[in-house]
Order: sequence, then structure tokens, then C-alpha cells
Amino acid sequence: KMPRRPLGQTGFMASPLVFGCGAALARRRRDSLLDAALEAGVNVFDVGHRAYYRNAEKNLAPFLAKHRDEVFLISKGLVGLDLDPGTALTSGKARQGAATWQRHLDESLSDLGVEQVDAYYVMAANNPALIESDEILAAAKKAKEAGKIRFLGLSCHQNQQRVLEAAMRTEEYGLAMIAVTPAG
Repeated sequence: KMPRRPLGQTGFMASPLVFGCGAALARRRRDSLLDAALEAGVNVFDVGHRAYYRNAEKNLAPFLAKHRDEVFLISKGLVGLDLDPGTALTSGKARQGAATWQRHLDESLSDLGVEQVDAYYVMAANNPALIESDEILAAAKKAKEAGKIRFLGLSCHQNQQRVLEAAMRTEEYGLAMIAVTPAG
């Protein structure tokens, strides 16, 4: 039996392994893989918006129709801003990023065939100003109040320490996915 441990600040008792659905489901359904993972005890499934992961969310939807109550579902949306880690964020850009993130959330919910994801991340959030922006936090609050997400999260590939410190200052992020790559 696969062990469980608390997932971030969610209170969910998660398997230590997470099924990353993006690449596995980008081009086609792989229900046998998903079923095998669930049967082995994996109960966290992570996917992302079609702008990055093609049809992964649509290909995950049939599995979710059968097992939604058994899994913690994470997805991610881009903000559509090309921000280097130290670039200043204007309020106009922040509004634009929040609107894109909200649109991606709605598209993700539609593609997944669900009304709510357990967590929706700000994807590729490498700039602390974006993480702390009032506009992104207001978009997340609105999504929570509408019952579209339970938790706000972030994924980060650069500038990890500063991004995590910014997230902690807001006290709004329940999860963080930090990429650590040997060549990165």
C-alpha cells in the first residue's frame, strides 16, 4: 500500500508520487496508464492548459468522469506574459495576466469536464511581482468564491527562492511545484 503524506497546505493526504499527465496525455488518451497509477495508490494527478499541454486535459476527462472523487486534481494556466525574473510588473500587465489566467482556468474546467479543480496553478511563475500582484490574487479569490478552485498554487522553473518567498508573504498559495533540472 502506497504511503500518504500531507500535500502542501491543503490537508489532503497524498501519495508521494504524482502522475504528471501533460506529456503522457498531450496526444492521446492513456486510460490504462491512469488506471494502473490509481490502482497502485497514486491519488494526485497533475495536468495543464491546452496552450502548453495540447489535449492532455481533454484526454484526462474520461478518467476523471469515473474517478473524480478519488483523486486530487491539479491543473495549471499561463498568464501569457513574457516576464524575466527581475522585470517590473505594471498594473496593466498584471490585469492582462490575471485575465489570461482566468480564461485558461475556464477552458481547463471545460476540457476536463469538471466544475472544480482542487488546485489551479499560476504556471511558469518565475517573477515574484507576478506572484504578489493584487490582480492575480483577486482572480484567484474570485475563482475560489465561484467554486472553481479550492487552492491556489504556482509552478516555477527559475528564481525559485525569491518566488517562494513572495508566495509566503501573500499567505495565499497552498502549493508550489518547483522544477529542479540537472541542466536547468
